[in-house]
Amino acid sequence: MIKRISSLLTAATMAFALAGCGERVEVPPANIGKVMTSKGYQEGFQPTSKFRLDTCWAGTACDKLVLLDVSDRSKAETIEVFMPEDKLLMSVQI
Repeated sequence: MIKRISSLLTAATMAFALAGCGERVEVPPANIGKVMTSKGYQEGFQPTSKFRLDTCWAGTACDKLVLLDVSDRSKAETIEVFMPEDKLLMSVQI
């Protein structure tokens, strides 16, 4: 009987401890993250990873993860240049 009560108490304590953990968030590839708290942004960036924010208690402002896209993207653009003296219209792709 005492073993059963002890194991139930242990399970309840563990469930309460896990419920008190902060929100689980993820910074996906090609992004970096900044954690915004009630006092402003934290120092430094969060690289691609999964982590938990600080615990949010009732009545307090919860931390948030802000994602910034840092991926490389190429873009082709066509420009037309007119040379009036030669009456030449050149098309250039950059």
